[in-house]
Amino acid sequence: MRKGAIALFQDSLTIFRDNLSKMFFMVIFAVIPIIGDSLHTCVVQQIKNKEDVSVKKALMKALKYFWRLFEVNFLFSLSMNGWMLVPVYGWIKVIYYSFYSTMISNVVILEELSGTAAMKRCRELIMRTKETTSFSLKFLILIPVIPVIVYLIFYVFSMSNIIMLGEITLIFTLISFFVFAPVFEVANSLLYYELIRREVEDGAASAKVKEILGAETEELIAAARQMEQLKPRFR
Repeated sequence: MRKGAIALFQDSLTIFRDNLSKMFFMVIFAVIPIIGDSLHTCVVQQIKNKEDVSVKKALMKALKYFWRLFEVNFLFSLSMNGWMLVPVYGWIKVIYYSFYSTMISNVVILEELSGTAAMKRCRELIMRTKETTSFSLKFLILIPVIPVIVYLIFYVFSMSNIIMLGEITLIFTLISFFVFAPVFEVANSLLYYELIRREVEDGAASAKVKEILGAETEELIAAARQMEQLKPRFR
């Protein structure tokens, strides 16, 4: 069964809650560019493979792919800075490229791609069909909207007290760093898994993608065939 944006975000919160102590420890690495996101990718992979969550093993794996991750991040930054020079159309492209870049750590670590091949794969995941594009954009737009709503609620309740507003801002900053950041990084990985699940269901998955999903692949293929048989046939 395909999951919607809200259900996927709820799964992110569940993973965060069930691995709370380890997630808080991982915040130490969140300030390090590239490493924070890739570390969460490795942890989600452990959870998906039903392994014991080990931050140490996840960190070692993330560091193994550091230079590949750096290369792809650099290529995306280069492309985005180039498009920034083109008014309107280029700015729209920058927004789309920022969406594609959320898949970097998953594509590099799980599919073991690098360079322009990784860039193309990131785009393909988001833009493969109209359905995946719509779903991905809804989900990726939902992520930054949630903390904004939370802050606005805090702001409304503290409008009558300037001192309280300062305290609320501090609390919100801490919540963003210790809760929102790890939850959103987990959410990016869950989005990747949902997108490749849909690839399998649509019969468009590569052998590598099927390997990533493991035993779930056959279940998805069987379910897709069953749904196909249930569709009304017109002569």
